[in-house]
Amino acid sequence: MPFPKIEQLANFSIRPGPNSSTIFTVSLPSAPDQPFFSAQVQPISLLSSLSITFSTSILGKYYALMQPPLLENPSSEQPEEVGTNKWANLIPVLKGSMKIVKLVAGSEGAMGDGVHFPKVKPWSVVTEMNDLTLDFGISTWFDEV
Repeated sequence: MPFPKIEQLANFSIRPGPNSSTIFTVSLPSAPDQPFFSAQVQPISLLSSLSITFSTSILGKYYALMQPPLLENPSSEQPEEVGTNKWANLIPVLKGSMKIVKLVAGSEGAMGDGVHFPKVKPWSVVTEMNDLTLDFGISTWFDEV
């Protein structure tokens, strides 16, 4: 199954919200005031004050990531738009402290607009990791999968 070629960059915004919340939005550079993704994370009384140390290394190969080829756009002058014609497989390791928080989706209870990001209605309880260390390690490369 071929993957669609994506040629858009996006603006990410993370800012404080009301009641100790954090607001996340993503928009196109051409429409910075019209986010196509929005969500808000809020602490849950008492429950969010408990934090545990967590590492995905205990999941081993069950937490593997397979990255499809990212095709280059030779006509682009954007240094961010680089690519490869190979698949990459790796096992990322996330280490940090984890706590349970509440997720409030954006408009209509969904996180995406259905055009630039799928219109997903998420669970209302999620985990948040703090003091995060993310190690992608070394990838294994494949010509095809």
